[in-house]
Amino acid sequence: NWSLGYSADEPVPPRIDSNAPDYYIPLMSAITYVLVAGLVLGMKNKFTPEQLGMHATSALVWNIIEISILCLTFYILNIRSKLRTLDLIAFCGYKYVGMIVALLSYFITDSLFVYRCALLYVSIALSYFL
Repeated sequence: NWSLGYSADEPVPPRIDSNAPDYYIPLMSAITYVLVAGLVLGMKNKFTPEQLGMHATSALVWNIIEISILCLTFYILNIRSKLRTLDLIAFCGYKYVGMIVALLSYFITDSLFVYRCALLYVSIALSYFL
């Protein structure tokens, strides 16, 4: 059973329900994404310290835009969901795991084709499992 557990119309905490969204994986994967992007830039001799800040800021801004669009879509379409905004933030943060896999595949092979294939694979897997 992959569904979230609920008790009296409230989601149960992650310590009780193993399928409940947590915030550790999205947060650590976002930080790791910024560091891996810096590593890839460093190996290409294009690294500057400002690049880390630019990647982190860009990731944060795109996350805010993504969550805003989701919340606005829920509001406009009058979608009633038990998901709260924090749950949406957690679910949207899981994309960084796939982005790390794609970046590492590019780092290891130095091939844009392998990078795009890895990105396509993790995108399909993420859309299937979430």
